[in-house]
Amino acid sequence: MLNQNEPRHVMMAISIGVLLLMPVFLLAVPMFIAKALYEVPTSWVVLAPAKGFLFYGIGLLFLFIAFFILFLLRLNKTAKWISALSFLLCTLFIAEGTQQYVGVAPDHLSFKRGLFASEQRYPWSEVELVTYREFPEEGGFSKFDFHFTDGEIMILPENGQVRYLHNSIRKKLTQEDIEFQRK
Repeated sequence: MLNQNEPRHVMMAISIGVLLLMPVFLLAVPMFIAKALYEVPTSWVVLAPAKGFLFYGIGLLFLFIAFFILFLLRLNKTAKWISALSFLLCTLFIAEGTQQYVGVAPDHLSFKRGLFASEQRYPWSEVELVTYREFPEEGGFSKFDFHFTDGEIMILPENGQVRYLHNSIRKKLTQEDIEFQRK
């Protein structure tokens, strides 16, 4: 009887481990992956946007569900199908999260909004207007809104890394004669 329950309890232990490691994973991995995939030697900063962190969180939740369902439904055939579907959803959400970033370099600005979106790279000369929102309506960090000549908008949250570069960004805007508004 003990041997019948052993695989089931392994799934329980794995699901608890995933649940406990989720916060650590969410704090470190999205930024590490964004920097590993998109940072170039001349980059000032590469960030994973909040939406990317949300996709990672949802993906990890599906990973937890995949293992917990196997424990809860005693490794039966239905549990295996639900678990496989949850694992697939986990993979899709984490893949979506890895494909989102915002980057600033001395010669260009770049961003990617998702798995199926193409990477957008703009030289500073194509920036039409920059709006600095010190107290955004949605709350959170102050934000730079870069408006490009083709109508695209890139939002750069002013976290600790960007705050360090605030003066460099403002200097670059002055050099390129880009209109700057403060709201």
